[in-house]
Amino acid sequence: MKRRLIHQRSLAFLLALAVPPLFALNVRQSFHFTALRQEIDAIIADHNELIAENTRLIVGIAALESPSRIRDIAQNQLKMNQIESDKIDRVRLQRFSE
Repeated sequence: MKRRLIHQRSLAFLLALAVPPLFALNVRQSFHFTALRQEIDAIIADHNELIAENTRLIVGIAALESPSRIRDIAQNQLKMNQIESDKIDRVRLQRFSE
């Protein structure tokens, strides 16, 4: 019985000694997790900004490629006129074999 009591007290003492280091490890892990979470949040924010910028660029490209814009530049800035297709001469070249 006395041995058992000593064994129980020893076990309780060892457990009491283990609590502060385990608590310190838990605090350290919490700080590390918080730092990682902030880094992930920053990466997600950058990712979302890049997606928004990419969308703006795609819209800008679509506006620049629009046929009405190209036609307007050709007619107003370059003073070009559209002609009817029957006034176009087509030339067909054949390859010569050696």
